[in-house]
Amino acid sequence: MLVVNSNEGKFQFRLKRNIFTSRYKPIDNTEIMERLLDAFALHTRVEFKISNEMMLLNIPDHSMAFTIRNEKMVPGSHFSNSEVGLVAYSCSVFYQRLICTNGLISADAIAVKTRHIKRNALDDFNATMDEVRRMAMEQEGRMRLSIESKVDLPQASIASFGRRFGLTKDEIQEVQNAWEHEPGDTLWSVIQAFTYAARGSHLSAEQSYRFQRTGGMILSLVR
Repeated sequence: MLVVNSNEGKFQFRLKRNIFTSRYKPIDNTEIMERLLDAFALHTRVEFKISNEMMLLNIPDHSMAFTIRNEKMVPGSHFSNSEVGLVAYSCSVFYQRLICTNGLISADAIAVKTRHIKRNALDDFNATMDEVRRMAMEQEGRMRLSIESKVDLPQASIASFGRRFGLTKDEIQEVQNAWEHEPGDTLWSVIQAFTYAARGSHLSAEQSYRFQRTGGMILSLVR
């Protein structure tokens, strides 16, 4: 079985479904996990959060690790799903900063994203995994550019990005507090503040997802 590293207790699925339309066909979290058992080696260690509304799952692949500014980055696969329609089922590229296990969900390296009205969302699962691995190395250049991009007012930039991507005032404050753990005047430091904030054990799966996703959205702006 997959080894789950969860901040929210035991590995449980509490099913809660609302019918939004007659076409709505929820994708079970358990069905996704069954596919993962076939796609990954036994005892694979993952990052996992779940609530009644959302499942968040990140699987680092240490065989694809690369180094940026003497820090090891580990790409991997990200899965998110909501059985009640909060988000669409998606599989995309995930990056973990190994020194502090900050995680970032790529905003534009998405192998699969599908609404729950489709029946074939989990078809060709192995091909999806191959596509994630292919895309995983493509963000390295943007990460290097973000390190070189100076930011005059990091805290103000965090607030601006937070508002732009729909975070609440309290969530923006969480990110600003996270920046103080490792302050810096580059765009990379701003991105890391969002991903560091996502580690909070008090956060819901939805909040962790928003923080990691916002970090990926900021990175996608780098050209």
